[in-house]
Amino acid sequence: MLIMVAGAYQGTQTFGDILALLALGLLGWLMKNAGIPRAPVLVGFVLATPMEQYFWLTTQIHGFTWLTRPGVLIIASLIVIPLVLNVARRLRRRVDGDDDTGHRTEATAGEGELPGHDSSVVLITVLLMTVAFGYALVEMLGYRPNARLMPSLGIVPGLLLSLYVLGRQLVRIRRRGRCVSLASRRELPVLGGILLYGVAMWLIGFNLATLLLLAWLLIGCARMRWMTALLYGATVYAIAQGMFMLMRLTPPQGTLLNLAMPW
Repeated sequence: MLIMVAGAYQGTQTFGDILALLALGLLGWLMKNAGIPRAPVLVGFVLATPMEQYFWLTTQIHGFTWLTRPGVLIIASLIVIPLVLNVARRLRRRVDGDDDTGHRTEATAGEGELPGHDSSVVLITVLLMTVAFGYALVEMLGYRPNARLMPSLGIVPGLLLSLYVLGRQLVRIRRRGRCVSLASRRELPVLGGILLYGVAMWLIGFNLATLLLLAWLLIGCARMRWMTALLYGATVYAIAQGMFMLMRLTPPQGTLLNLAMPW
């Protein structure tokens, strides 16, 4: 956590970087407990800019004739064929018999297709996705027609799929009730503690907030003995301060109080 805070802060050396880190961490927690994979988000974040740039250049130069080129068709087949086979396999299982669904227990069947996931977390996550895609759609309408092409390929399907999942989740909750995941409930105190660490960092600065974080994690969560926690915490705290010294940065300062280091 401290390494991530230092890495995020060194970008522009403003608290907005840390705020973005905590917001993305919260989003990742919601996606994990909602059963939504996080890896595609990272891939999309990295490839979005070059993909849009070269897609726009390709359509300006070749129009849509590039879709008929052999290389494009081969790559498209590697994407489409597994999807078609997967759908055909599921349909065959449904027609041949309930080999998988027939032997499911009543409790598992009541949880829907995502057993172990908290339905309330799924609902919140899908609501956020719907709002995000809706906002992106409104922003996209202000672009020029040729600049809307690439964003629309992600925004329109994303909004439609989010609305579909949202409606499906509402129907599932109404029919079967809420599915509570104990794992997500157990993680709430840790999630709250990390978010409070961000608030404390904004109020009293990195140095004091980190001391409080280490005391809570080592003594409150890990149940270490006081002497062991003191040695371990002092080592971690020194490493965190050393990172800022190596980057020649001043740790984030609080708006109300700040413990400044001599260097």
